[in-house]
Amino acid sequence: MLRAFTKTLLLRRRVFLFALLLAAPLHAYAQDPESILPEVAAPPADIGVVTVSDEEESSSAQEPGAFTSVIKPSQYDRRAKSTTELLSETVGVDVTSLGGEGALSTASIRGSSAEQVAVFVDGVRINSSLTGTVDFSTIPMESIERIEVIRGASSARFGTDAIGGVINIVTKRAGAKRAIDAKITGGSFLTLQTAESWREPREDWDLVLAHNHHSTGGEFTFTSAGIQMNGGSVADPRTYRRLHNKSISEDLLAKVNLDMPGSTSLGVSNDFFWTDRNVPGMEIETTLLYPANPLDAHEELFRDTTGVRFNADDLGVKGLSMEAGATNSFNHDHFTDPTPALGGPIDVTYVSLSPEGHAMLMHEASPGPADISSMLRYQYGYDYACDSSPISGRPLMGSHGRHSNAAFAEVEVGFFDRKLKFIPSARVEGATGRRTRASWRVSAIGRPAGFVEIKANAGTAFRYPTFMELYWPDQGYLRGNPDLEDELSFGWDAGVAFTPPKTRIEIAYFQNYIDNQIIYVPISAFTIQPVNTSRVKSQGIEFSVSFEPWRWLGIFGNYTWLDAKYRSNGQRLPGRPDHKANARIEGRAGPLTLFGNLQYVSAYPLNAANTVSITQRTTADAGATLTFAKHFFATLEVKDVTNVQIYDARGFPLPRRSYWFTMGAKT
Repeated sequence: MLRAFTKTLLLRRRVFLFALLLAAPLHAYAQDPESILPEVAAPPADIGVVTVSDEEESSSAQEPGAFTSVIKPSQYDRRAKSTTELLSETVGVDVTSLGGEGALSTASIRGSSAEQVAVFVDGVRINSSLTGTVDFSTIPMESIERIEVIRGASSARFGTDAIGGVINIVTKRAGAKRAIDAKITGGSFLTLQTAESWREPREDWDLVLAHNHHSTGGEFTFTSAGIQMNGGSVADPRTYRRLHNKSISEDLLAKVNLDMPGSTSLGVSNDFFWTDRNVPGMEIETTLLYPANPLDAHEELFRDTTGVRFNADDLGVKGLSMEAGATNSFNHDHFTDPTPALGGPIDVTYVSLSPEGHAMLMHEASPGPADISSMLRYQYGYDYACDSSPISGRPLMGSHGRHSNAAFAEVEVGFFDRKLKFIPSARVEGATGRRTRASWRVSAIGRPAGFVEIKANAGTAFRYPTFMELYWPDQGYLRGNPDLEDELSFGWDAGVAFTPPKTRIEIAYFQNYIDNQIIYVPISAFTIQPVNTSRVKSQGIEFSVSFEPWRWLGIFGNYTWLDAKYRSNGQRLPGRPDHKANARIEGRAGPLTLFGNLQYVSAYPLNAANTVSITQRTTADAGATLTFAKHFFATLEVKDVTNVQIYDARGFPLPRRSYWFTMGAKT
């Protein structure tokens, strides 16, 4: 008994000492975060073609110190899930959808704006240089192997936009043996989705081909909002049909990896996405203006992302390796609206591209009691965007470009068999028309016991204004602002994870201070413009748990508390709920799997004055999957079982109850 008591006391002492060691520097930063906000870099950057090693389920090879949610779409591939839905159910993430199937969907992390989240697909940064956002409805879940949601300021590693965090998407890779998968889903709103993939591993090369199709009639019934645009109450909300919502999309992914002589390898990837969709606009166009004003807005867009990577693992010095590569993201968006609610006809084409090249050296060594991994990286990038229109006299943004150069260095030092690690990193960047800046990040990780992990991080981040924010022509009710300053931030977080057998519990606290936050405000009775505002402070708690006591039962959940406010007046940032919770349960009995999801979102304001809000909501999904003949499956599921009317944004109703049937085969 005395021995057990002594062992417990020593364990608690170790945990306490590790917590003090990690938290002490963050306490100093938290006392006066404004005093340590340096100028932070502003040009574009990416992380190269990502190769994820066999990391733990909760970690990222790119940011091992960060609090990270790892999503494995293969756990959901027998269901009618989308990338947007997977992100919406992730701790610390808020998703805004502007319609039903195939409609624009964006994501924020820890109270950030959608523009303050950097998004990568196989190492290619896909944030548009024109708008800064990413439409997650254009990234099919079936092509994805892994999604890493890296929460917290990460510009030192990832460059621009990473104020709230990073969403790092890794597409399917070839496994140990040949795999051929096929899946078809049919459901409400005349929706059809198909997915096929072929993964071929060979001795000296491997190949991945994946195709996804999605089409929908898109129309659904909705109950009009209970508030008017000015915040007044609607006396008698009515049921309408969401018209003009049809869409079709295709996605084709191809990846080839070659093992070459001398411990070298070459990887090439290309992902092509195309969609053609009607745009129904805000609900007022259906409820008040139609049919006198036709619904005829339409959009066609395609995106192509390409990456080439060369690796050499043995450069003649023990532990020294290198990587070199080039990537590009190309976007083409054609939008037309012959009869808009305001102004004259619209017919405009937007084009943006972001080529980048990089070279990186990596070294691993174990001098004395320490294990040291270091990295040095240089990259050059170019962002370009333009618009054009066949309509004579239409005001246009024109063509704009931005060159950038960046240098990044990182050292990971581990002690006591890596039970204690420190990871400092720094970045210096310069870009055309923006000042040269620097960003940094320091991470500390401690494992005082086999099932306890303590993490703490502090760092700066930035976002430079998009071309649309800077140069949008003065037309209609919107115009750009060429005098915008870069957004700058300082953030820190600390937390602990417990991983006893069959269980994982993680809790983290964070703070993020943002200077020069860019928001659109009225500057006249008929014009809004982006401006830099006073400091914003976001703080919150993230809690997640997974529990699988038996092979036939899994229970998963997370909760996020967020307090995001303008420091000048204490008003809440619009579009950010204070409370969000998700729960999921799965039960398996032989070939049958039953599952259910529950999501709660508290009320949140829709405008900066906090006078208009979306009410709280609770939604539930349920379904069952039957697996037969080893490789075949069929799934029936119901989304929004209680038929709740949902709004993520003012004027954009989402579908209510819907039914889905999926069947397919996996080898």
